[in-house]
Amino acid sequence: MLLKYAACLVAAVVRVAAHHPPRPRAPGVAFGLTPDYGTAVIHLKNGTTIPIAQVQGSAEYQAFMRVNTTAPADESSLCKWFAPTLDRLPSALGLNVDICRSPDLISTKALISSLKLSVESHLGTNICFASLVLDDPTSPQARIAEQALELSGLRQVMPTVRRAKEVLYDLESDQAPAFDEEPWTVLVLEYDAHWYSFGLYTIEEDGIVSHLEDPVHGPRISIDGQMDSLKKEIKESLASLPPSVERPRQLFMYGEQADNAELLDFLAENLGSDLVKERRADTSVYAGMGYMARAAHERMDDVQFETRDQSQGAWMCKWRSKLYKEDHEEL
Repeated sequence: MLLKYAACLVAAVVRVAAHHPPRPRAPGVAFGLTPDYGTAVIHLKNGTTIPIAQVQGSAEYQAFMRVNTTAPADESSLCKWFAPTLDRLPSALGLNVDICRSPDLISTKALISSLKLSVESHLGTNICFASLVLDDPTSPQARIAEQALELSGLRQVMPTVRRAKEVLYDLESDQAPAFDEEPWTVLVLEYDAHWYSFGLYTIEEDGIVSHLEDPVHGPRISIDGQMDSLKKEIKESLASLPPSVERPRQLFMYGEQADNAELLDFLAENLGSDLVKERRADTSVYAGMGYMARAAHERMDDVQFETRDQSQGAWMCKWRSKLYKEDHEEL
């Protein structure tokens, strides 16, 4: 009887394993693109988050990030004919082929490739997946970044996300609405040497974050009188809030100059000194990136991820890597 029971148990385990393929639990990788530079962060299965690199963008990249429109890619018939091969072979064979590419795409790909190389140098093998974080995931720059990521031999683990939202999750307030309260409104503000952005978001009692579409501003890049412009926009945004939206209850700040004294004085005057004193801030260039890297790791650790087409990665990528094999022990 015991042998029969054991045989049934083994058979059940085999059936479950057949439906749920083993997961290698590879590191989560997040790339953040700003108007001036890019950053890379990884998250390991032991819960460790590691900032890997900050790479300055070229002059061409920085110029591209500061325009409202992008140059179209070469649409010649020859390029269309060669495009499928050009998209597959370079990443698989370690080649760098930039013909039939717009200057914007080439400069963005160069930055992402540098970030990718930094991560691979740290891990000692090639990677196949990454997630993208930008100030505005709906911008033309985000579309180019997504294309550049693919041309670098990587696949996105999840859709491109707004950096402010990741910062909000990363900084995690100790307070949240009670179950019978309306969602709280919070202000998330980024201030850097050459740009700023801010937006109003809501936090629900279960921790879900949503942004209020109209009051999301930025990024505003390389404008004259940056501080005065930011003050004006914040005042106008607060003054135009509909009656159904309360004034901010919490303040989250990030950016290398988020502790600017003039800015903090202005916020104290317009939002209240207590709100500024209790603010949560991160002046690191990696602000928000740790949360996204962790989310990417958890997404790949989901058994359903292995059943999706995107889990295959770029052509031959997983085959060349030590990270995605069934017997893999995380590096």
